[in-house]
Amino acid sequence: MNIAGERGMALCATAAGQPLYEKLGFEGVGTVTQYQGFVTALPQAADVPLTRCTGADLDWLIQTDRPMAPHDP
Repeated sequence: MNIAGERGMALCATAAGQPLYEKLGFEGVGTVTQYQGFVTALPQAADVPLTRCTGADLDWLIQTDRPMAPHDP
C-alpha cells in the first residue's frame, strides 16, 4: 500500500477476510452486494441499438465509469 502514494485504494472482502485486511490497514466503509447467476438468453429490445465498442469509445467509457469507480487510476 505504501507504493500507491496518494492514490485511493479500495478492496472488496468477505466477512471472513475482513479481520486480515484490517490488520493490513484497510478500514470498513460500506457494503457491496453481489448477485450471481446465468442468463441463457434475453430478447434484444427494439428501441435500444447495440454496437460494438471500439477504441474511439474509450474516453466516453472512462468518463461514464468514473462516478462508479472513483478510485480507479
